[in-house]
Amino acid sequence: MTYYYTETRPKADAKFRIRYSRKPGEKLTVKDSFDWLLVKNDCCHYDSDGAEFLYKDGQDAAADIAGTIKKISKNRFMFDKFSVRTIEWTFTTPHENNGEIIELKTGVHKAYIIRTEKPEDDMALHFCLEEISSFGEGVLKCVRESGDSMLSYSTRAECPYEKDAVIRDSMSAVHQHLLKLITLNRDGVLKGYDTEFLHDFRVSVRRIRSAMSIVKNVYTKEVEAQYRVRFREMGELTGRARDMDVYLEEIEEYADILPEEMRDGLMPIRAHFEKIREREYRKLRRFIRSQEFDELMNGWNRVTGTYSETGRRGFIKTDKAAEKALKKAYDIADTLTAQIHGETTDAQMHSMRIAFKKLRYTIEFFSQVIGGARTADVLTDLRALQDCLGRYNDFSVQSWNMTGIMVKQTDAKVSAVCGYILSYLSARKEAERQNAEGLIKAFRKRRKHIRSSLRI
Repeated sequence: MTYYYTETRPKADAKFRIRYSRKPGEKLTVKDSFDWLLVKNDCCHYDSDGAEFLYKDGQDAAADIAGTIKKISKNRFMFDKFSVRTIEWTFTTPHENNGEIIELKTGVHKAYIIRTEKPEDDMALHFCLEEISSFGEGVLKCVRESGDSMLSYSTRAECPYEKDAVIRDSMSAVHQHLLKLITLNRDGVLKGYDTEFLHDFRVSVRRIRSAMSIVKNVYTKEVEAQYRVRFREMGELTGRARDMDVYLEEIEEYADILPEEMRDGLMPIRAHFEKIREREYRKLRRFIRSQEFDELMNGWNRVTGTYSETGRRGFIKTDKAAEKALKKAYDIADTLTAQIHGETTDAQMHSMRIAFKKLRYTIEFFSQVIGGARTADVLTDLRALQDCLGRYNDFSVQSWNMTGIMVKQTDAKVSAVCGYILSYLSARKEAERQNAEGLIKAFRKRRKHIRSSLRI
């Protein structure tokens, strides 16, 4: 079968007297995660009259697709993104070439997929048809042109940069974007579709707080102090619930590393975390549904959307504010990394993790100011280092929690499981420490390059 893609349905003309015959269409449903992870990875999951397919690597697979989808989508919930009734025709050409043409409409975009048993190059060239590998590739192309705003969804927040822009306008654009992300993920947190909604919700709250600390006095001192406290309190509400999501994911890994005869002892630990998770999510959802939450969101939207609360540094040029903020964030990370050694405490490692996170956020906020291409390799290194320090911190916190469970246990089987997991976590933690030390040494060797890239 040969497939072609076009945005204009071929019509009969002097060269090709195409005869069309209308036929019943099919219900076609395109499925993907909230943020289109499949499409962003060049895949397309669709259902055609009850039969499921996954387009990937130039082929439409119909079997064993669940595992592939789970891996690509990171286990995100699959939504029905588009559901349309196709319009279809059969056609014949003077060369007795039979085929079908299917009209698809996704959002504001309309396209046609032609399939025929015999390729007809003259027809393809005459009507400027694009040959494609399969029906699924045509669906993917149509989705990409659909105009769906979530195709460009990103949790990154960047100051839009224009010559002579002032920091109040630049940072307000960041805050408005982050408020939008919180709103977009709110429903997913309330309905519990998957754990990534809370992750993106929490990251957006954290970045609002970070943006306020990166450049202070953009808004009035009193307003910044008030909202810094309120967003910190919301961050604390999201933190415990998110921790439980992470711990329950880790439980699955623990089940794989435990000897089979010990796995029953894991069930009370899982139940313990599930109980806490349910309690923390209940608290968080109560807050998200509250008038207090609405007042916080509306209030910060008003502050960042008008000039009424502009602070004493609000009209500083964005490039000057960026230079100062980048230098400050870099100097803190540089000072802390100079103290790294084999006996570095958990508290020091935690401080370095926070410093690198703030440096990364500062670079991302001002990437358009300093030029994204200049900092691409620096950000790649920072993400690797931050991920490593994040895992180290996770293992530290999990060890602390597991010790707390073990000391309260009267069940010898559960205590044995806790001890086994603690040994496992200790080994993983030490491995991440060594990895972090290597990445930090590499960071320090590139200090001159990093400073040059950041223009400080």
